[in-house]
Amino acid sequence: MSIMSRYLILISIFCVFSISTNASNTDYLKKIAYYNQRIENCELEEIPIIADSIFNFIKLHESDKTIPERDLQLLKATTYNDLGYYLNELNLNDKGLKYYQLAYDIHSKWNSLGGIASALNNIGMIYKDQGNLRKAAEFIFRSITYNEKLGNVIEISAAYDNLGNIYYIQGELDLAQKFFKKSLDLSTKKNYKKEMAFALNNIASTYVEQEKYDTALMCYEKSLIIRKKLGNVALAPIYNNMAFMHRRLGHPDKAMEYYNLAIESVKSDKDIGLGASYLGMANVFRENGKNEEAFTYAQKAYALYKELNVRENMANASLLLHQLYAEKKDFANAYFFLKQYSINRDSTENQKSKKAIYRQQLQFEYDKKVFADSLKTNEERKVIDAQLQQEKTQRFALYGGLVLVVLFSVFVFNRLKVTQKQKAIIEIKEKETNHQKRLVEEKQKEIIDSINYAKRIQSTLMASERSLSQNLKEHFILFKPKDIVSGDFYWTAQQDNLFYLACCDSTGHGVPGAFMSLLNIGFLAEAIKEKNILQPGEIFNYVRGRLVETISNEDHKDGFDGIILCFDQNSKTITYAAANNNPVLISSSQSTLAGGIGRPGDVELVDLPHDKMPVGKGEKSESFTTYTIEATKDDVLYLFTDGYPDQFGGGKGKKFKYKQFGELLISIHQQDFTVQKEKLVTAFDNWRGDLDQVDDVCVIGIKL
Repeated sequence: MSIMSRYLILISIFCVFSISTNASNTDYLKKIAYYNQRIENCELEEIPIIADSIFNFIKLHESDKTIPERDLQLLKATTYNDLGYYLNELNLNDKGLKYYQLAYDIHSKWNSLGGIASALNNIGMIYKDQGNLRKAAEFIFRSITYNEKLGNVIEISAAYDNLGNIYYIQGELDLAQKFFKKSLDLSTKKNYKKEMAFALNNIASTYVEQEKYDTALMCYEKSLIIRKKLGNVALAPIYNNMAFMHRRLGHPDKAMEYYNLAIESVKSDKDIGLGASYLGMANVFRENGKNEEAFTYAQKAYALYKELNVRENMANASLLLHQLYAEKKDFANAYFFLKQYSINRDSTENQKSKKAIYRQQLQFEYDKKVFADSLKTNEERKVIDAQLQQEKTQRFALYGGLVLVVLFSVFVFNRLKVTQKQKAIIEIKEKETNHQKRLVEEKQKEIIDSINYAKRIQSTLMASERSLSQNLKEHFILFKPKDIVSGDFYWTAQQDNLFYLACCDSTGHGVPGAFMSLLNIGFLAEAIKEKNILQPGEIFNYVRGRLVETISNEDHKDGFDGIILCFDQNSKTITYAAANNNPVLISSSQSTLAGGIGRPGDVELVDLPHDKMPVGKGEKSESFTTYTIEATKDDVLYLFTDGYPDQFGGGKGKKFKYKQFGELLISIHQQDFTVQKEKLVTAFDNWRGDLDQVDDVCVIGIKL
């Protein structure tokens, strides 16, 4: 229940008291005003004490005929409302709901419209907290109807905000945005600054979910301006949100600026907003290669969340510390924080499961009521049948018919017994089936959670956008795994003046392919970083040897097909090795038509040479060749795995094929690299249509 709701109800009751009493009730009115003021301004823990005093006061004056019963009853309803608020704040939702319902009943009896509206809204918010979103929306809509009759604009605005939150939780972002904007429009018309700031924040949240970060940032900036004008309003959450937007937009310096502003704005070293700032700064440091600073702030965040016992945030901090320790090869601490992540994540999931169980209980109660009603109807029918049967027995002429009825009843009874047995068997089977289904769903969820975590690990080992942007002129990466995790991977490494880029297709896809990709990345890193092997061909020779001695045998020939490029940043030369896959070079002359597209005769697509053997155990075991790329300025080099050309689709369900893929590359190679990626994605999706993706897809474009 909002503070404004409580205030409006108390004022309306005070007005009723003023009208319904006379001069002789002066002491009584003073006492009512005193109680109203106390319960309006008291601390949360004082509510039960004041409520007890009010109930004693009501009991004392119930027999006083000079005091209108309506006044006492509405005071009782207000007290019930406050007790509901108190219990809800203590997470005792069921008990809070009981008191809100009592308040609603009294307000309805005495036709107190403001009290009815407030109680309906509060009941709706209880249902929201319990996860019963359908009931929550129903009660909040009802509260809006009453507030519209009263012209309570601020309460209508708050109700729209609550509805937006309900649809936001359900993932219906367009509906959520619609109600948040309604709230903003109403509060703007009445110049309610605080409500305007809340609505802007909520609208921004929907844009974040839609990955419209620029638009979300604009909403946060407007909200910040209003909050600063209000004064005495927490600014840390809005600063943290703006910092997160700048992180997403690739502005690390601006992100750090806003995280520092958030830290400066908090008034307590136990503020949960500090944890969000520390964790955000840790992520920015890590994304920019400053792991020691990232350690410092991640540990601060974890310590604060642990002290405040905020499980979900502890899980996020634990995961980041696990990744930092793993990169540092401190496996003992990495394992410790991985375990902490699992414990705290499971605790958060348990809370969500409780809400899901509550929804199931609601359905069970409904089904039970329907069943009870059907039993009652059956009993009534039996009584009527018995009465008719009694009348028939009094008629001697119908004895013969009675005999037939009895015989028929015996037959029906026997069939009923058979039907009941069959129904019991079916119910047992259904219970077993439902139990098995729940077990399968639980196991499936555990597997998917594990695979999603494996995806995070795989993503941390792949090439970062920062590394690519620092070493390549212009480029794009199109990466579309067939499943959650991928056998395809792209990877970079820096060794002195040499920059390496690999585009590879491991044996298999999904989880097996992902395991192979992690192993392959590990061996590539070992060759360059630990063994100081610098020639691309020799790197592939080393990795093949490690794969053969580690996992290959006569039946299993695991490894990968792929390409590794080496950019010498001093000599400006490019060398590469290629296993069962070749780079494609597209060269254009300088003469172009209007619009910058070269004439068809000016474009040449060259399939660069490669070795026809995998990195792994195969029919051949010759050494891999190190090739040199002869290119001119603005030539475009493409690396790709076989997932794109092997995709089935089109009108006849055939493969896309390499020839069509080459023609597509020629048609787009002179365009902006962001546009190239978009056109490749569009062409792939249009070709695939309703068919499943058959393999992982990885395409890399580089301007030389």
